[in-house]
Amino acid sequence: MARRVSLPESKLRRRRRVMRVRLAIVAGIGLVLLAGLVVGLSWLPIIRVQSVDVSGAQSLSTSTIESFADAALKGRDLLVFPRDNIFFYPKKQIQSGLLSNFPELSSASVRAENFQTIEVAVAEREPAALWCGQTADAASDCRLMDASGFAYASDALLNEPSLVRYEGEATTTKGYVSSLIPLQFLTPAEFKPLSALVSALDQNQQAASIDEVEVDGSGDVHAHFSNGFTLLFALSDAGGDVFQRFMLALASEPFLNKTVGDFDYLDLRFGDKLYYKLKGK
Repeated sequence: MARRVSLPESKLRRRRRVMRVRLAIVAGIGLVLLAGLVVGLSWLPIIRVQSVDVSGAQSLSTSTIESFADAALKGRDLLVFPRDNIFFYPKKQIQSGLLSNFPELSSASVRAENFQTIEVAVAEREPAALWCGQTADAASDCRLMDASGFAYASDALLNEPSLVRYEGEATTTKGYVSSLIPLQFLTPAEFKPLSALVSALDQNQQAASIDEVEVDGSGDVHAHFSNGFTLLFALSDAGGDVFQRFMLALASEPFLNKTVGDFDYLDLRFGDKLYYKLKGK
């Protein structure tokens, strides 16, 4: 019958095991000391953000942007690292936070100027028109709108006479946490050619200007001129030959020796067929 006998551990194996334990203890102590050193160095005033420089702000005050960045720099990361450390500061969080909180900004970038200063460079949207309509809560609203049809929150320039007023359905833009959520009027692919066409039509009629453009639910556009004349066309044709057909209509027999101010409307929604109505008839 076989028997099992345990041999005593050799001195060499015992010495190696003790050595491994000691090395593990020393390595652990070294890591703790290194981590403590890194944490300690991260709190040195010389590498912590002391100021925020803002550039590019116009209608939005620099103090508002500074306050937002300062708030993002407060506190700690991983419970031990200061968030205002120049090597760990939340650059992307500041950039995305500015854009989501302030719809009037079209871009925001953050970079370190030196070990104690960061620069926040912003660009504001350029107002190209006005959007006026009803918001989700059924309240009437008017907002500045940029060249892409993005209607953002601002009280400035709402009475600027050079801005054409657009009316129609707008959708809520996601990703914003501001008190007034921005809206998108049409899509950029729809609004840009429409805006360009409206500008060309407006410049053509020097005696009158386009004050209001209404886009209804069926995709028909009603461009209202200051002299009471209305031009109707399909939104889907805005990037096509509407302007050329308008010019041909003005040269046709019904418009000879007359101005558009003599007409209630001209309808270009039916291809080569023109429908119009003279005022008072």
